[in-house]
Order: sequence, then structure tokens, then C-alpha cells
Amino acid sequence: MVGDVASCNERFDVTALRCAGGEDTGDACLSDAQIHALEAINAPVRLASPLASGDTEFAGFNVYSAAQGVGTDSPLEPHVQSVDLGSRAPTFPVDPLTSSFAAALVDSFMRHVVVRDPSFDYRTFDARTFGPHAARVQELSLLDVGDADMGGFAARGGKLLLLHGTGDMLTSPRTTERYVEGLEASLGATAAGAMLRYYEVPGFQHAVSTVFQVSWDGLGALERWVEAGEDPGDAEVVTDLAGVPGRTRPLCRYPTFARYRGTGDPDDAASFACAAP
Repeated sequence: MVGDVASCNERFDVTALRCAGGEDTGDACLSDAQIHALEAINAPVRLASPLASGDTEFAGFNVYSAAQGVGTDSPLEPHVQSVDLGSRAPTFPVDPLTSSFAAALVDSFMRHVVVRDPSFDYRTFDARTFGPHAARVQELSLLDVGDADMGGFAARGGKLLLLHGTGDMLTSPRTTERYVEGLEASLGATAAGAMLRYYEVPGFQHAVSTVFQVSWDGLGALERWVEAGEDPGDAEVVTDLAGVPGRTRPLCRYPTFARYRGTGDPDDAASFACAAP
């Protein structure tokens, strides 16, 4: 379970796992094709033209520190695979038994909303230039502009708690990080600090995880913050229900993360302190 995900992404060199000659020689190493796939998933997708939101790229995924839901006998594993990369390469038509949930979503959206052709193979879509569908993508992007101007909400004393798993391979936590950074830029550090608490949980995936399955009373934390003025700060603790049942970790305000103090039970939140990357 990787706590300092940003540093991991910066320092890890996936080519160190390359098979001799770049060929697929088994599970002990990675072929050139596998390395290329991982690098593509990790890297930003830069767009040929900005969307209506002003976005010029998709930030990529934390693939190097995300458990892929393969190799355990956990009853959660089938669901983990479905919201992760899946167990087979994407197909067209989509195979509901082996394709990832993301592939199924993209398939339906591309055929029925973007291209408006039920026979369209979503795997042929150019996600960087949008090809002949660029005008339609721009039209649709007007409907999905993330609003980082929450000045009115903040001025009324509104409070916002956000939590995202660093291993989410369906909705990238990097997009949430950028949204939070946009809120801070729009509101200013003081107003954003009074309104917002954003936490990332290492090992947690999209709603379910075989590494760290989160249990947390977020509603209770929000009620105490709004009604009693108890700022959750770095005082909140999450409990693991699946990876190591009963293990706890502190929730640390992004971009800090839970670092082991060097002594104490590694499954006890008290053995960790929030630290900067």
C-alpha cells in the first residue's frame, strides 16, 4: 500500500521490469508492449484543442500504485476487476462478462451520444484529436464544465468533504486533485481552507478494494464540522474492512499523506503522522 503516491509516480521506472529482448516471457517481467500500455495509462492524454471547460488534457491514472484486482481469492475481486482494467483486452462488441465497466460506459456513450451510430467501434475513436467528431465533442463538453467557482457556497458557511482512493482506475484521483486546486485558485487559500477538506486513501479503489476497503462516517464528520464547529482536519480515521480487516489509517489533508512514525503497530493509525511528499 503506497502512501506517497506522487513520489512513487515520479521515481518508479517501469522499464526496470523489462523482459530480456522485450519479449513476453512470462509473469516475472514485462514485455515492451506491456510497458508501453502502462506508460500510456500513467501519462496525461493531451488534447489537440481545449474543451469548453478549458481542459487541455486528461491527467492519467496512478496505475503503478493501484492493485489491479488479480491474484487474490477475495470475494471482492470480481467487482474490483470490473471497475479496474478488466481481465481481457477491450472487445467490440463489449463482452459483459470480461470487459471492464469503463469499456462498457465508453462503448455506450460513444455509439449513442457522441457518434450516434450503433455500429461504431469505440476502440477506433481518437481521444486526442476527436477526428471527424471534434465538433460534436466540443458541443457535448459544454454540458460538463466543472464549476470551481463556489464563492457563494463558501460565503454562506458551506462545508465540503471530498474523499478519493489513490488506486481508483475508473475515475482518476488526479482529476479530483485538479478540481481541488481549481477551487483553491478560485476562492483563495483562506476561503478554501475554511470550506474544504480533501482526503486521499492509499490502496482504495472505486467503491471497493481488496487492499484497503474504506469504512468511514463521513456524514458524521460533516455534521460535527457544520453543527459543532469541529474541524475534521487530520483527526479523522478510516478502517479497512477487507485488506487487513480492522487496520486503521489517519485521513490526511491532500497533498499530505500518512507516513509511518517508525515505531508502533503498522496497522494502527496512531503509528502514523501526516507528512508532506
